[in-house]
Amino acid sequence: QRGMSVLTVGDGDFTFALAVARIVVGRPRHHDVSEMKESMKRPETNDEGCGFVMATSYEDTDTLHRVYPDFEATLQSLRTFSGGKNNHVKVGYKVDATKLQSTLPKNVFAAGEAVNK
Repeated sequence: QRGMSVLTVGDGDFTFALAVARIVVGRPRHHDVSEMKESMKRPETNDEGCGFVMATSYEDTDTLHRVYPDFEATLQSLRTFSGGKNNHVKVGYKVDATKLQSTLPKNVFAAGEAVNK
């Protein structure tokens, strides 16, 4: 639901987190005019949204790049949801779902995007 805060755990290539971000955050922030004009054609009720997604993977960035050929494109798409004062999506690496207290980034709600590289 739009506006929710969601933690995804063990999301391999982050495609699930990207799908969730599209729902809970809404439209991503636009980096160029042509992208903005194209997105305006899609029916959405909220340009920027107010939700938050913390996307995590058990693997580190090197492994994700090696295992998932489209990982960088997915990561770039996730980055479009954050910028300026708004960080609607953050990414964490080497997060163990069985040890969230010790592996989940301590600064989940602080500025910045990638943690535990």
